[in-house]
Parts: sequence; C-alpha cells; structure tokens
Amino acid sequence: MRLKADAAGLNYNTVYMRVRGGMSLEEAVSKPVVKSILNEEIRKFIYGHYKGVSTEKLVNLVNSKFGTSYSFQQMLAYKKNHKLNSGLTGRFLKGHDSPNKGKKMEEFLSPETIKAFKKNYFPKGNIPHNHLQVGTEITRPDGYVWRKIGEPNRWLQKHHILYKQYHGTEIPEGQCVTFLDGDRQNFEKDNLVLISLQENQYLNKMGLRFEDQDLTQSGIAIAKLQITIINKNRKED
Repeated sequence: MRLKADAAGLNYNTVYMRVRGGMSLEEAVSKPVVKSILNEEIRKFIYGHYKGVSTEKLVNLVNSKFGTSYSFQQMLAYKKNHKLNSGLTGRFLKGHDSPNKGKKMEEFLSPETIKAFKKNYFPKGNIPHNHLQVGTEITRPDGYVWRKIGEPNRWLQKHHILYKQYHGTEIPEGQCVTFLDGDRQNFEKDNLVLISLQENQYLNKMGLRFEDQDLTQSGIAIAKLQITIINKNRKED
C-alpha cells in the first residue's frame, strides 16, 4: 500500500484511511485529495440530509449528486466538527418503533435521496457478481477445503462430504474425520479415518499425528487405549 501511495504522489495515511473507509486500493490511489468540504451548496445539502442517514449513505449521496470524491472519514470528521448528529444509534429503545414505520419512502426522504438510494438497488432476481455457485470449493487459511452445497450460503468441509460418499453413511455425533498423513489436501479414501472428538483431542495434545499413515494409525490405537483406561478409572471412582 505504501509503495502505491508513493507512486501516486499521495500521503500513505490518506490512502490507508480511504481503504479503511471502504475504498479499494485502486480507488484510493486514483482519487484526487479533497482537503475539506468548502462548497456552500454541498454544505446546505449535508445539513438538509444528515438526519436519520448514516455517514456512509450521506457521503454516497453527496458524491453521487455533486460528482465529488469525499471519503467516509472526511464526512465523519465534518459531522463531528459541526456537531451534526444523525440520531442513529443502531437500535431502538424498548417500546419505541422506528419513526418511519408504516410510511412510504416518499413521506420521509427527499426525491434526491430516493434517487441515490435506488442506484444501489439490485433488480428483482438479480444475482450479485460475486455470487458463488453450488459446488464451488475454497481453501481457507487453516488448509481445510470447503464446498458450497446449497443456497444461499451452505458450506461443508470437503473431507466430510467425501467420507460420507466413500462409506455411504453419515458422520455420527461426537465424531469427526481426520487425515492420516496430516495433509488436508489428500482426499484419498484410505487417508480419511473416522475418530471420536475425544481421540482427536488426545492426538493433538500428545503429538501423535505423523506424515506416515501407519504411525498415525498407531497413535489412534494408543489414544483409544488411553481413553478407555481413563473412562474406566472414572467409573470406578
């Protein structure tokens, strides 16, 4: 980010705050620096629209109407400096309904505000550009692969799906599937083994996982034996 800021001739903190305010890095380094909100027409617009409108929506309204490039942080600072409180708290007090409840949009928003809001509406039946199809697989930072199995956002770990396919059975409650060689990308049938959550915890605690499948199988056998002994001693006590 610092290199791109320098290349664009912008202050690093300016670019950082723009990105933090919701801009992409490309937008942050391409927007001209706007030092302050000086235009009297813009000021009047802000004073006429800040009530009941979030800072994010307000800056979008201003930029849309006047073709400006104010950032979220600039608008937030302007509101604080001029003591402009939208009245939004993020929640309603117990027993109080929204003041706009039951009203049509035209009754409490200006035509300009409505027009700006509608620009962000998705048409009925529209699918967002970043929508992921059922069957999509993603690898998360921990190395586990997840597959989308349903809409709108149903995901399941791939090794669980394949284990059920291999064996034609559900994974019982209190059990999980582990990788014998520790490779979370190896989905071969002989590498996926069903163990109890208690056994899984014991393997992790005692360092009984290995890259060699046979050694991990031995570790599982040790875990089963130790857990059996522990549970037996608890019953006797």
